[in-house]
Amino acid sequence: MLAIAIAAWVVMFGIVMVRHHRNFGTFAFDLGIFDQSIWLMGEGEGFNTVRGLHTWGHHASVGYYLFVPFYWLGAGPLFLDLSQLVILAAGAIPVFLLGRDLLKNEWVALVPALAFLIHPTNQWFLREGFHPEVVAITPLLWAVLAARRRRWVAYAIWMTVAVSFKEDIALAAAMFGVVLVVRGHRRIGAVTIVAALGWLAFVSTVLIPAYSPAGDFYGQFYGDFGDTPTEVAWSVVSRPGDTIDRLTDAGFFGYLRKLGGPLGLLALLSPLTLLIGAPQVMINLLTVQSFTWSTWYHYAALPLAACTVATVEGLARIRRRALLIAMVIGLAVVSVTTAVVMGVSPASGYYREGYWALAPREAQELMEQAVTYPGSDDTVAATYNLLPRLTHRRHIYLFPNPWMTLDWGVSGENPHDPTTVQWLVLDRSKLDPGENELLDEILEDGWTIHLDEAGIVAAEHSG
Repeated sequence: MLAIAIAAWVVMFGIVMVRHHRNFGTFAFDLGIFDQSIWLMGEGEGFNTVRGLHTWGHHASVGYYLFVPFYWLGAGPLFLDLSQLVILAAGAIPVFLLGRDLLKNEWVALVPALAFLIHPTNQWFLREGFHPEVVAITPLLWAVLAARRRRWVAYAIWMTVAVSFKEDIALAAAMFGVVLVVRGHRRIGAVTIVAALGWLAFVSTVLIPAYSPAGDFYGQFYGDFGDTPTEVAWSVVSRPGDTIDRLTDAGFFGYLRKLGGPLGLLALLSPLTLLIGAPQVMINLLTVQSFTWSTWYHYAALPLAACTVATVEGLARIRRRALLIAMVIGLAVVSVTTAVVMGVSPASGYYREGYWALAPREAQELMEQAVTYPGSDDTVAATYNLLPRLTHRRHIYLFPNPWMTLDWGVSGENPHDPTTVQWLVLDRSKLDPGENELLDEILEDGWTIHLDEAGIVAAEHSG
């Protein structure tokens, strides 16, 4: 039953995601960033020109190397999205196995596994596209299962894989170390805490500063709380009133309800396990950027993993058989209902609300034509929606970069020379009035226009 459900889920969302990509529904931030980063790794290089940062100055995503061999064989952005779909869906397997171990009944264990699979937040992760912390959910769940079974070598391997995808995951690993210590596995827990925090310290004080001298671009997310993790942590402790105000403004309880509600709020029965996701919840809700407060984006990946594990453990705390069965039935009803009401699958009301590019645009053929003009080694500037088709090159810019810095580096430092751009591949509908004026000015001098129809532009520098 679980295998059938996972297969059906992968096929259903796979079809939607392929259509979405082919209809130019995927975008530069963040799929274009990740795609170029992994392609560059395969070429032995590392400066990401979509983001204006070296890959290691952006994130410590060593796990990208697992995808590099596929890129040597021709993989690209759609491969990343579909890989995330398969890996995330496979996360239902360790959830099921953990439930079977703790609940002593395969049919009961099936319910939380399926609830995880169809969780609305997991659906939105698929809509958003590939992100390393979302991919890390499944190895993190396998690590938790291995720890429960006291298979410490497997635990170390799975936790290492999880942490390799992004530095934030080290905080979840450290908190799971705390959980292990409390539950009597003091040595393993202590090693986990030291290793996780040691890696995080190395990344934040050595690796990222070495490749991003201008600082950590996330620093600007926290306003007057500070620019570094230490400053933010001190502000949280020393300014409790401001911290409470920030959490209130971000909708703290609503955020937790959206994560835990589709799991029947059963995670509350195992509060210790919720510590795994607690640091990321604070990181997300203390920012001044409202998009990190949403459960629709990858920022909610670790909190969702924690809620899922806590849900299974919470069910295991219910000793009365009749009550357990009632809770499991309730979980099934709530899970299906919220998946339909809050999700973005073909069964959801959000499905046809414009979040997916389900049909070709009128300019579809022109867009397909435009992305074929640049050669494989040409330097290109492209718009948000066309860029993911052009990222397998050393220099690909998100227009209006490099003429004017926008979302480049930490604060626009070290802009590149616009005279090096050989091709413009643009969709005017994605440009604001000022950017369209800039484009017109650029095209007046030294450019050969190969295509300019229905707002789709492909122009070659002829100077």
